[in-house]
Amino acid sequence: MIGIYTVNINKAIDPSVIKKMLPYLSIDRQNRIAKLRMFDDVHRSVIAELLIRSLIIDQLDIANHDIKFGENTYHKPSLQSHPTFEFNLSHSGEWVACAIDHHCVGIDIEQMLNSNLDIAKRFFTPREYDDLIRRDTAEQRTHFYKLWTLKESYIKAVGKGLHIPLNSFSMDINDRNEITMVKEENDTTYFFNTLQVNSDYMLSVCSTTNHYSKPTVIHEEELINSFLVS
Repeated sequence: MIGIYTVNINKAIDPSVIKKMLPYLSIDRQNRIAKLRMFDDVHRSVIAELLIRSLIIDQLDIANHDIKFGENTYHKPSLQSHPTFEFNLSHSGEWVACAIDHHCVGIDIEQMLNSNLDIAKRFFTPREYDDLIRRDTAEQRTHFYKLWTLKESYIKAVGKGLHIPLNSFSMDINDRNEITMVKEENDTTYFFNTLQVNSDYMLSVCSTTNHYSKPTVIHEEELINSFLVS
């Protein structure tokens, strides 16, 4: 079963609380956070690692100080002690999201701003672009972000990121919201799930299995406190 977990971050949180969490993160994450200039970026990055660490502690019974992350040549993270424990993280705006499975998995969450037809024409395939512009203006925003998050979730599941061009494969979404991927020389079957977290955020998950759980919302305060009291 693919687990989907989300955290709605509190943008009014005291920055000192987030800074207090840095020692619970990996040195690599701390070094990357030190290069971030905006507190919102720091906040999302800290909560993202706390989320996956909390899930590892809970599901694999590993102490936080024993968690060691690695990554492949394309920088997709992994858990060194449990290579079959697959996970992927994403964050945007006020949300952090994580998917876990025992098969390759990718997740993407995006804040839905206005649809950008110039970006769509550049990164979508002709069939995706044509499908998008045929839709009513009111529907284009939602459809744009469905396509974008689906495509991102796929390249993250494969573990190669943008080394796979977004316009090298097409996502087809029919009237029943059934999703299929069209790609030349694709010898692996991938399954997709997409949903609106709320009116302003779209989330998509990709995996080689088709057993998705309903998203679990974890409260940020509880997540932070679980580390402070451990």
